[in-house]
Amino acid sequence: MAQTIAAIERRLASLRSEAAGTTALRTSVSDLVVYCRTHAHADELVAVVSELHHSRPSRSIVVVPSEDATSVTSTETVSCSLPPDGRGASVCSEVIELLGPREGGALEQMVTSLLLPDLPAFLLWLDEPNFWGTRFQRLLSITTRVVTDSIRFPSTLDALPRLLDARPGIVLGDMAWTRLTGVREVLAQLFDVPDHQHLLSRLRTVRTWHEPTSPAPSRLLAGWLAARSGTRPNVEIEAATDHVPVRAGMRRIELDCGGARFVCDYTSEDGVRTESPVLGERWFARRQPGGARMLGEELAFLARDPVFEDAVRAATR
Repeated sequence: MAQTIAAIERRLASLRSEAAGTTALRTSVSDLVVYCRTHAHADELVAVVSELHHSRPSRSIVVVPSEDATSVTSTETVSCSLPPDGRGASVCSEVIELLGPREGGALEQMVTSLLLPDLPAFLLWLDEPNFWGTRFQRLLSITTRVVTDSIRFPSTLDALPRLLDARPGIVLGDMAWTRLTGVREVLAQLFDVPDHQHLLSRLRTVRTWHEPTSPAPSRLLAGWLAARSGTRPNVEIEAATDHVPVRAGMRRIELDCGGARFVCDYTSEDGVRTESPVLGERWFARRQPGGARMLGEELAFLARDPVFEDAVRAATR
């Protein structure tokens, strides 16, 4: 049965009332549009965005195209929580899952009508990088920032420079880059040591081992190191042969800076083991935010990230 905007809004109001009574507040700070290639991705993302009410209360619209659908149908859920002090009105986030025909633009029209006004709108694109197709272009026209995921879709990374060139000023992010935040923080701390700072300009070799799923984290990390050091290091990327999950996607990093050796080893559950000329062996806490936390971090940024853009361009050279 086809859905109308009015019917969806009535069901959301009813769900808010059931979840938190008359004290429920829809305190959305952003709109999030998630375009999913498959139902499995949609189910996963519905679970993730349902947790955003803890940090980034939002209206999330999960879009699932289907070859068999002839009209747009929807499923609505509402998640509410009290403020940290346990007092006051509950804050609610809304998730609308839309299933509709792959062609014709009906899904995109429904998304446009459901966006809350006067809020930044984010597009999380979980599909192959068809950035010049009609569907992506329609959604791009109504969103403030685009976030891709080159771990799920490895060919995305090679398409990003062209998108940056074709759309000057586009505000772009990638979940693989977000997952590397903790890794980059550890490396930055190593080179913050005064006796290490001059060694970065001598970077000659970057060797990485990544999870078998995708080389994107390794490529982005190598691109970041090359861009920030101003060097053109030899890059050696290998897939790990074991199957120990590491949320950042990295297992081990080795840097040769003119004979000075730096190592970051992520294979232990106790933290990150590092080796460096001055500090010797050290341990750092491992930062491993969950899916909702990482997505919430992406929704906090509205401006371009030139460091990310430089890393993307260097990674694809």
